[in-house]
Amino acid sequence: VTEAFFLQAQRSRLAGGLGTRLSFGKMESGLRKILTVLVGVLWLMLFATNLNLYNLLFRVIEHTLTAPHRLGSTTFTLGGVLLFGGIILLTVQAQKYVGYVFGVSDEEFDADDSRKGSWLVAVRLALLAAGLLLATVASGLPVDKIALVLGALGVGIGLGLQNIINNLVSGVILIFERPFQVGDYIEVKGQTGRVKDIGIRASKLTSQAGSEIILPNGDLLANHVINWTLSNNHIRTELPLNLGPDLDLDEARRLISEEILANPHTLHKIAPEILLSGVTTSGYDLKALFWINNIRQEQALKSELLASIYQRLTAAGIVMR
Repeated sequence: VTEAFFLQAQRSRLAGGLGTRLSFGKMESGLRKILTVLVGVLWLMLFATNLNLYNLLFRVIEHTLTAPHRLGSTTFTLGGVLLFGGIILLTVQAQKYVGYVFGVSDEEFDADDSRKGSWLVAVRLALLAAGLLLATVASGLPVDKIALVLGALGVGIGLGLQNIINNLVSGVILIFERPFQVGDYIEVKGQTGRVKDIGIRASKLTSQAGSEIILPNGDLLANHVINWTLSNNHIRTELPLNLGPDLDLDEARRLISEEILANPHTLHKIAPEILLSGVTTSGYDLKALFWINNIRQEQALKSELLASIYQRLTAAGIVMR
């Protein structure tokens, strides 16, 4: 059974153009626990049948679960309460692992991965809403009483859980307004990183250093968010260069500009700017401003360009310090 789930998840990844292998350990562990419980229940039923105790145990359990109980003016059964809680529990677990069905794993990180959108969060919210509705209907609990309890809880929520509800509502707004998507590179409250997950209560960013930043959805909605990749992945970057004295400054600028434009990861339609930022007795301080086509490759590209510029200038007899 676990292999069947794994094959379905891997097939969904391949159909979506994701060639990397899916990490299936977390879901496999959860499936094994569920299957172990089911097998245990079936074994107990078979064991009771062999001892001719199945019918007796069945009648006792049936009576216990269906016997009516009263709490004030409300009548309920233990079976209804257990059914309500069981469906809610299964719904919560299902929304955690629903991404695996579509080949999406929350644990994976690929810096070159394209934006996935926020549809997965909408699916999770729909599952939670459908699970709550199904649990209410299937359990037979009085809907009017549940509505009364929820109304009473609303007062407590309004007083003590304002931040949590604010984050939940903000998560719903982020899903439909979509100021950013999974895979976007954003900056908010001084924190910069790639959006790894848009959750119901909080969202996760992965910084360039690899750390995970968890931000409440309320903060994302209330603060200024800079989305570097909303319409494209382009960004203008700066590369400082320190050159020695006794050189032809115009020739050095030309060589640097040619070397930048020769790199396939820079934008050629916008000419780089080579600016003089300082002059000292030891040489010239230059600042190269140019556009690159992928913000996620900024640091690697700057390192690559610095090495190639050094080689080009050294070959031309220009000293870098």
